[in-house]
Amino acid sequence: MKKKQNIFAEQYADELLDAKQASDFLHVSVKTLANWRSSGKVMLPFVKLGGRVLYHKGVLLEEANRRSAISTAQARLLVP
Repeated sequence: MKKKQNIFAEQYADELLDAKQASDFLHVSVKTLANWRSSGKVMLPFVKLGGRVLYHKGVLLEEANRRSAISTAQARLLVP
């Protein structure tokens, strides 16, 4: 079965966000992003350029969509 394309993720696929922008976008702290990155708890691909960590906005949007739920019961089944 072919995976449904997310047109919003495609639209922002090439836009890079720094850690602060990414944390604001996901409504988490910069420290949470750093913890996810180092622990691998949440697999968010990133780009490291000259000591800066950058995230593709499209990937962040896909992750947020993947974690969307319509009920609390459904949310409990989502990956942490």
